[in-house]
Amino acid sequence: AELIGQPLDVVMPERLRGVHHRGIARYLQTGRRNISWSSVALPGRRKDGSEVPQEISFGEFIDEEGRRVFSGFMRDVSERVRQRQELEHARATAEGALQELASVGRVLDLAMASSTYEGMLDELLQGLRSEMRADEAAVLLLDDRTRELVVQLSSGIDLDRSIRVPIGHGLAGKVAASGAPVYIEDVSREEVVHPRLRESIASLLAVPIRSDGDLMGVLHVGTREKRAFTASDLRLLDIVAERVAGVLARTRLYQAERTAREEAEAARRSRDEMLSVVSHDLRNPVATISMAASLLGDPGIPLTPQQRDKQLEIISRSAQRMNRLIQDLLDVARMEAGKLAVDRTVQPAAPLARERYESQKG
Repeated sequence: AELIGQPLDVVMPERLRGVHHRGIARYLQTGRRNISWSSVALPGRRKDGSEVPQEISFGEFIDEEGRRVFSGFMRDVSERVRQRQELEHARATAEGALQELASVGRVLDLAMASSTYEGMLDELLQGLRSEMRADEAAVLLLDDRTRELVVQLSSGIDLDRSIRVPIGHGLAGKVAASGAPVYIEDVSREEVVHPRLRESIASLLAVPIRSDGDLMGVLHVGTREKRAFTASDLRLLDIVAERVAGVLARTRLYQAERTAREEAEAARRSRDEMLSVVSHDLRNPVATISMAASLLGDPGIPLTPQQRDKQLEIISRSAQRMNRLIQDLLDVARMEAGKLAVDRTVQPAAPLARERYESQKG
């Protein structure tokens, strides 16, 4: 009711009113229509001045007094526009996801063709640079002992592997400290530890490499020209970081198993060598005891009381030596079980040398 008697352009945005008046004047002069009258999409104006999408149909007729009368039917198509926009957004999202999947597939397919750990990482970095149109890519791994990041592999720019990045310092150190991606559009304004990056790269994007929640390192890419990395770039980098984490976890597990096997083999060799030495050393006291017992038990060999006491002393000392050797064997078993307690004492060398001499003299 408020619109009755009001000029038609009251429902038009102010910026379109001049266009409307010129169009009507031209039509009245020429009879030519420049737009479709059956259905045209134009914005309408609400009472509060806001705009709403509308679909308008125009008509024209002559009234009883011979006047030319124009009519118009306006429909609010906000819901239709919203649904179309949502559909277009969903379609664009789906197409973007397919493109991202294709990019991931191309990067990973190249890496999977490699037969070595270093080769796989190198292919991943090269594929990542190609898909993201980046000039450099690098993997830095965390040294658990020093809690510093060290370059494991770089592509595009040869980064110095001797440089260590403390946690919390530089781009990679900040990513490691926060556990979140870091994007730097202008490297010259930020702290960057590696000189080659400061000299050659303008923009950097970095993500953490994690396995089961534990930080393993940092993956980053960079461009020589300033660049605004996108959410798609970040998703691709995250996916590659996950793959790198999987490769690293399997490699470390393999290395740990190999180290355990080597340590077990070394322990076995050490044990065998110890048994060989002890077995050899046992022969001496056994032979000495056997010889002394034979002398004592041979009725054909007369022995004085002093000689008999001497042989009994030899048997006693040899038995004590055998007991020490047996204790050595038990110590080997305790060493392998990790239960050996070492009691360090100072012993005079002369009695040990004399005992050795007497055992050999028989």
